[in-house]
Amino acid sequence: MTLAQMQDAITKLNQDFASLRNENEALRRENESLRCDNESLRCDNEALRMDNDSIRALSTTTHSQYLALAESTKLLIAERDELKKRVLELEAVNKKLTDMLWGRRSERRIGNNEIPFLDFGDDLPSLQELKSEALPPDVIIAQAAAQNALDLAKLAELKARREARRARQQEEQSREALPEHLERREVVLDLPEEQKEGLKLFTTKVTERLRFEKPTVYVERILRRVYARTTVTAGSNESAIVAPPPPPAIVEGCKYDYSIIAAIACMKFAFYMSTYREQNFFGQSGWYPSRSTLNELLNYAVNSIVPLFAQMEKSMMEQSLLFGDATEITVLLRGELAEDEQVALAKRKKDRHKELEAIKRNQRSKGLSPVSEKQSKNSEGSARSYAWLYSGSDAPNELMPNPDIPPHERPPPNFADARWRYAPYNIFYWSLTQQHSVIDGHLAKFRGTFVGDATGANANLAARNGDRLIHQSCNTHARRYFTKALTNEPILASQMVAMYRQLYAVEYRGAMLSAAERLELRQREAVPIWKLMEKWLELDSVKAALPKSSFGEAVTYLRNQWNALRHYLTDGNIPIDNNHSERAIRPLTIGRKNWMFLGSKDAAPGRMKLFSIVSSAQRHCLSIQDYLEDVFLKLSQAAQHSPQDLELGSPLLMSLLPDRWAATHPQHVQHERLAERRQVAEDKQYYRLQAGLAGTHPYASTAGLPSPE
Repeated sequence: MTLAQMQDAITKLNQDFASLRNENEALRRENESLRCDNESLRCDNEALRMDNDSIRALSTTTHSQYLALAESTKLLIAERDELKKRVLELEAVNKKLTDMLWGRRSERRIGNNEIPFLDFGDDLPSLQELKSEALPPDVIIAQAAAQNALDLAKLAELKARREARRARQQEEQSREALPEHLERREVVLDLPEEQKEGLKLFTTKVTERLRFEKPTVYVERILRRVYARTTVTAGSNESAIVAPPPPPAIVEGCKYDYSIIAAIACMKFAFYMSTYREQNFFGQSGWYPSRSTLNELLNYAVNSIVPLFAQMEKSMMEQSLLFGDATEITVLLRGELAEDEQVALAKRKKDRHKELEAIKRNQRSKGLSPVSEKQSKNSEGSARSYAWLYSGSDAPNELMPNPDIPPHERPPPNFADARWRYAPYNIFYWSLTQQHSVIDGHLAKFRGTFVGDATGANANLAARNGDRLIHQSCNTHARRYFTKALTNEPILASQMVAMYRQLYAVEYRGAMLSAAERLELRQREAVPIWKLMEKWLELDSVKAALPKSSFGEAVTYLRNQWNALRHYLTDGNIPIDNNHSERAIRPLTIGRKNWMFLGSKDAAPGRMKLFSIVSSAQRHCLSIQDYLEDVFLKLSQAAQHSPQDLELGSPLLMSLLPDRWAATHPQHVQHERLAERRQVAEDKQYYRLQAGLAGTHPYASTAGLPSPE
């Protein structure tokens, strides 16, 4: 190789070396740049890690706060729902109190001649469709026409009776005569003798006017002549002294006549007079008895009527249909209470204390002064107790005598007839507590249908007594719940009220029929309405009702008592409601306002027995004073001289039953009151038939029938 070539090779190598050095420098700078980038990435990674830890911590805190907020939200939602329910409850209570103070007493809400909300649209079938499921349309039309003809005939009969009664009343008013059976006492007004000289009596003008004498009390001095025999035969059992027997008394040695004791019982339980008012009443006559004397004479009366009460009780418990109701009454606490009574009263006071505390909190929240302890607590010397009524049904109208025949023209009663197998009496029991065992004990011997509400001790009555007793619940109570719910749920509540109007329209028409005809009418007219009510209960809007609202409570009551409310559809003798016993117990609720206390705890059961006798006598429009005098006389004499006459089923006890005594003593029956009752009943039937046939009365509507014209 030449030198030149070697130089060229060295030059090339130097160039390559320089190029490599430049590339190495570039790589070094690039490596330095990458190192810087790596450091920057490391710093960024560290920052991202720190940010990630911060985010993780924040996420944990946020999750905890979310859980806390979710729990708080659940509590707020629950509180909101409770407040909604509470608002509905308070609105219902406010509506109830408003109705009590200023509302109308009748439960009927009739705004016009149409029955509101009876057309349910496509949600439910019509009544006509439900009736068509059981019977062909032509049969339905024929039955409606037949019923229409019966209603028209009955309307004509009632109209004729009304016109005859009005004519008779106008004739009596034109005469302006006082009752013929009243005693006449003549007072002669004449001229002085010196003025009658030269005069001749021409005629005597008679003027009658009614006078009233204040109650008269007098002391009857009974003089018993005592004789001694002038001759006494040896060995004879004849007494040497002969005298008439002493006058009868309710107890031996009693110096008060039966009339006084009957007047005390009559004023107490028939006219609801308190003891101090009885004192004032007798004080007008010059005799001002002490309260202890009045109460002691009442005790004598109670002891004498125990056998008659037992006979009434036995007769009623042998019936197949019984009405019942209960109410509160205050008694005085005297003597030691039984352990169960003490427990019941302690629980009652505890519940009362909770109620008063709630009232105080409500008053403080409104800025009102709270109820004082003196105002809030009941007196320890008295307690709230319970009176229980059981009432038998009257005999059917077809078994009763013709009311158009005067009582003195009727034949003597035949007590072997079917009419006298009924027990139209009212008996009352008393208890300090309201427990299931109380009513179960009262009905221990009863077998049949019990008609009463389904609240309190009556709840689950049939389930506790097995097949021995069937409970017919009161449809008036069920309707009343929906009537109270009209404010909170006007459309749905009005629909149910309208259906109940249709049910009662059937009953109004059935009241004029026999039991068999009434049952047939119910099966034809009332059963489809109940089917419609059953379908109505399945509506989503009904199921969505708040359980604690007034409407929800009404629906719950209807569901729970469904079978008990419909039992009357199986027997024409069973009524649709319990209004019979509610009317019978009303005098007791009036009396408790006047008496304030029924008596002591020990005297209360006896007072209820005596009230049972008076209430049953009032039911048959007897003269209470005359009836009680006869009852006290005969029962006390039997107790002193012939105890066998006080055995159950004896002729004496049977003759003293109020309905039988009324039949044998028509002169002591207030026939005017009986006629007034019949007149009111006939007028109601007349107006309901007239409006029902004209289609202008929702409570007596006969939809689908032609008008009377």
